[in-house]
Amino acid sequence: MRVVRFRAALVVGVVLCIFAELPLSAQSSASALGFTANVLVSANAASLSRTQAEPSIASDPSNRNVMVVGYADSVTDNFPGVSRSTDGGKSWGAPTGGALLPNPPGLSWGPRTSVGHIAAGDSALAWGTGDTVYFATLGHEDNTAPPTSGVCAVGGLYVYRSADGGNTWTLPANGPALPNTQTIFRDRDHIAADSNPASSHAGTIYLVWSDDQYAGCPQIFGTNFVNRQIMFSRSTDGGMNWSTPISLASGCVEAATPAVGADGSVYVAWYDCNSGDRELLRKSTDGGVGFSAAVASGSGLTRCPNPLPGANFRVAEAAPTIATDPTDAARVYVAWSSCTPTAQADVFFSRSTDGGATWSPTPLRVNDDGASNPRDQFFPAITVDDQGVVRAMWGDDRLDTVNPGGHNYDIFSAASTDHGTSFGTNVRVTSQSSNPDNGGATFIGDYNGIAPCGTVVWGDTRNGNLDIFAAGLDENGDGIVDDCDTGPPANTVSPTISGTATKDATLGGSPGAWKGFPLPAFVRHWRRCDTGGGGCIDIAGATSNSYTLVASDVGRTIRFRVSGTNSLGSSAADSAQTEVVTAPETLSVSTEGDGSGTVTSSPAGINCGATCSHNYDHGSSVTLTATAAAGSSFTGWSGACSGTGSCVVTMNSATSVAATFSLKPKPKPCVVPKLKGKSLKAARGALKAHNCSLGKVKHSFSTKVKKGRVISQKPKPGKRLKHGAKVSLVLSNGKHHKH
Repeated sequence: MRVVRFRAALVVGVVLCIFAELPLSAQSSASALGFTANVLVSANAASLSRTQAEPSIASDPSNRNVMVVGYADSVTDNFPGVSRSTDGGKSWGAPTGGALLPNPPGLSWGPRTSVGHIAAGDSALAWGTGDTVYFATLGHEDNTAPPTSGVCAVGGLYVYRSADGGNTWTLPANGPALPNTQTIFRDRDHIAADSNPASSHAGTIYLVWSDDQYAGCPQIFGTNFVNRQIMFSRSTDGGMNWSTPISLASGCVEAATPAVGADGSVYVAWYDCNSGDRELLRKSTDGGVGFSAAVASGSGLTRCPNPLPGANFRVAEAAPTIATDPTDAARVYVAWSSCTPTAQADVFFSRSTDGGATWSPTPLRVNDDGASNPRDQFFPAITVDDQGVVRAMWGDDRLDTVNPGGHNYDIFSAASTDHGTSFGTNVRVTSQSSNPDNGGATFIGDYNGIAPCGTVVWGDTRNGNLDIFAAGLDENGDGIVDDCDTGPPANTVSPTISGTATKDATLGGSPGAWKGFPLPAFVRHWRRCDTGGGGCIDIAGATSNSYTLVASDVGRTIRFRVSGTNSLGSSAADSAQTEVVTAPETLSVSTEGDGSGTVTSSPAGINCGATCSHNYDHGSSVTLTATAAAGSSFTGWSGACSGTGSCVVTMNSATSVAATFSLKPKPKPCVVPKLKGKSLKAARGALKAHNCSLGKVKHSFSTKVKKGRVISQKPKPGKRLKHGAKVSLVLSNGKHHKH
C-alpha cells in the first residue's frame, strides 16, 4: 500500500502487470480446478465494517493445510492483521495471540497523522523452517506532513516472527528491520525465506523493497523526490539482525518481489521502465551476498491506462509475480499483464528452464477469454505446488458484459501441469462478483495471494466494503479442501526421454509427474536394455538428467528410471525405451574438375572446401548444396547423387558424394567492324557478330551519305576491345534542305 506514488511522468499509462491463463489454442495440459465455498478471512470482528486489503498467504511445507494470511486491517488506520486456517482455507479464525500484530517498541499502530502512531501496509508473509513464519509490513507516519514537523525518521520496515505456526508473534529486531530516515521512505516490501532444511542457506530470510529518496523532510513526491532504488537485505538469525542494504536497480523501477529456488538460489524480479517497459530479474547463488547482472524475463510491454477502461481503481505499475519449482531448481516463472492494441489488459507468462539465464522468447497469453475481448485481467499471483504444478489467480472483469470495458470483477484461477508450457481452462473462484466502487474508494489493493496447494485469497467487496475472502482448492468437488497428496511417492506421468538414439548423441530425461508428501527426494538412473526394452541394467555413473550414448549402447535400447523416496515410502518409474541405438554414419564430400566451388550441408557439418566429412545420425536426411566460385560453374554430382539440383542423401550407411566444377570459357573480344554506309539494323547485326554492342547513336545531315546510313563510328574499325564493348554511331539525316 504505497503512501508515495510514482512521479507523474511514470504513472501515465503504466503497464498493468497481470497473470492469468493461456488461450485455449495454446492449452494442452488442463487441470480440472474446483473450489470450496468463498469464506471471509478477516478475523477482527471490530473492523469488519471497515476495509481490509492486500492479502499475503503462506502455508506450512510439512502440512499444507495449515496456513496464515496477513493483510492491512483498517481499524483507526491500517493495522497489520492476521488470520489462520488449519483446514486448507475452508475456514479461518484469529490466531491464539489475536487478530492484530503487537505494537512495535515506542510506537502504536494507529492514525499516521498522530504523534507516536504508525500505519501498516504492504503485508508480506513467508514460511521459514519448522513452525517459523515471517510477516513483513510497512510502519510509517504521514511523511508528506509529519505529525512532528520536520521529523521523517520514524518507523520503517518491520519483520515479525512467529515460532508456533502463526499463533503468536514477536519483533526480533526490537524495532524496524530497516528504519526510515529523514530522506528515505521505505516502501513496497516483499519477503521470502529458504524453508528447505537441506539448503546451505536454510532459514535465511530475504527482504526486498523500494527506497524512495528525497531531498529533505517533509517528503513530497511532486516537490523534492530525488530517486527510487530497488533494495535488498537478508537476515541469517531469524530477523534479529539485517545485512547492510544493497541496491539492485534504480530510476524508473518498482514492485520488487523475491523467490527462493530449490537449490537455495535467490531471485528478485521487478518492473523497470528505464528503457522501455520490462520485467527484470537478478539472481544470487550465495545466499544474497552478491547478485548476477539483470536479465529481462519480459520486455517490449505495452502500457495500459491507469485506471483501466471502465474502472476507477488504481493500477499503479506492472508489478511482476514470481515463483520457483521445488521439484527442479532450474525452473523459474514470472508473470505480468500488459495491454493489447485494443487497450485491454491481458496476462502473460514467461518461464526459464535454466535457472533464470534465459526466458521465453514469446511470453504466453494466459487468460482464455478471447484475444479481442475488451475485458481486463489484473493483480495476479502465481505459485508452484510440491509436485511442480504451477498455479495462478487474478482479478478478472470478463463476466461484466453490461458495463463498457468491464467494471465488476471476479477472481479466476488455472493450473499448469506441464511446467508452464500451457495452462488449463480458466475457472471462476468467486461465487459473486465485486463492485470495486463499493465504499466509494479508488483503491482495492495492489495484489492478492495464492498458496502452493491452490488456496486463493483476495480483496472482495460483496459485503459493501473491501474484505479478504478465501477459497480452497477442491478438484474432486467433495467440499473438502484438497491436500497436497500426503503419502508415499507415486508416479502419475511416466518419465520421458528426448534426443536421438545414436552413438555420441546426448539424451535428456524428464522425471514426469509425481505426487506424495512430504516432498520426495529423487534419484535418476539411465539403464541399458535389450532391443525389446527388457533385461535392463543401470549404467554406472549415469545419474543425471542427461546421458551421452557410447559404443556399448549400440544395438541396445535405453530407459530412464526415476526413484522417489520420502518418510512414507518409495517408488520407481521407468520411461519407455528408446529406438535401438545406432552408430553415426560418415558423409564424405569431394570436389572435382578444373573449376572451383564449395559444398555445404543442411543440417550443418559439411563446408567443403575446408570440412569435407561429417558424422550424421543413422537414418537422418542431409541436403548438400553446391556453389560455384566466380569464373566456374557447377556441372553435376556423382557418387550417391546425380544431376545438378540439390543432393539429398539418407544416412543409412557411410556415403560419398562428389561435386564437379568446371571453368567457364573466356568471352571472345570485340573486334570493331567497319560500319560506314550501313543501315542501323545492319550495323547492329555486324556489332553482334563481332562481339560488340551498340553505344550512343547521334544524327547529322550529310550530302554524301544516304539518310539512315552510318556516317561515322567510334572506335574505328579493327580496334580490339573487351567482349561487349560499345561502339557509338552517327547516322545520316540526309541532305539539309533550306526553305
